[in-house]
Amino acid sequence: MQLKSIFIDMDGTLTNFNINYKIAYNNAIKYLTKLGITDPNILNEYRLDDILKKLEPIIDQKLYNKIKKIFYQFLVDVEHDAAKTPILKIGVKDFLNIMKLNKIKLIIVTNNNSKSTNLTLKNLNIIEYFDFIITRDNQKIMKPDPSNILLAMKKFNVKNNEVIFIGDSWIDIVASNSANIASIIIYNDKKQIKELNKFKPTYIVKSYPEILQILNKIYNLSLQKK
Repeated sequence: MQLKSIFIDMDGTLTNFNINYKIAYNNAIKYLTKLGITDPNILNEYRLDDILKKLEPIIDQKLYNKIKKIFYQFLVDVEHDAAKTPILKIGVKDFLNIMKLNKIKLIIVTNNNSKSTNLTLKNLNIIEYFDFIITRDNQKIMKPDPSNILLAMKKFNVKNNEVIFIGDSWIDIVASNSANIASIIIYNDKKQIKELNKFKPTYIVKSYPEILQILNKIYNLSLQKK
């Protein structure tokens, strides 16, 4: 079995930075309330994407498009702020070097926007490691929908057993499972393990050295550093 590509999430996976999505959420709720949209069944959704899904069938398309555009800007604002001061996770640089040594294609698949994603990777000095970057801007759809993973598989012509996804959340697990590819999930706190296991990841690890051990065991990679 040969590993040809690794698809990897960015926020919380490559980086330790805090995107304050609560600010975007609060701004969205305030905006909807001003429009007279107060249904708790809609406003109590945790993700803006889920709020939009509930709004689309019950409001005018023109209004829906306006709300979606404004929601998108709320997200861009908080993501761009976080992109200014990202912190690279321990072990990432060695991991990326070893993957390149093994001629494995590295593809970012993130729910972040393109501008903030590129700014983050540039500020971390790792953008040159990636062969392709897929954000929510590519298909206007986000994980856990597997569309962007499937897009990457098609672009790089890889089969399910030739790629693995590395992420840090249930969203990454569901997206990987839906695309029928293996996943390695990094947890930051042991309290997360029980919850993450509910979504059936292939592997759960604490660090990048553990990821290297798993990949070497499966694919017999060279673990030398550049």
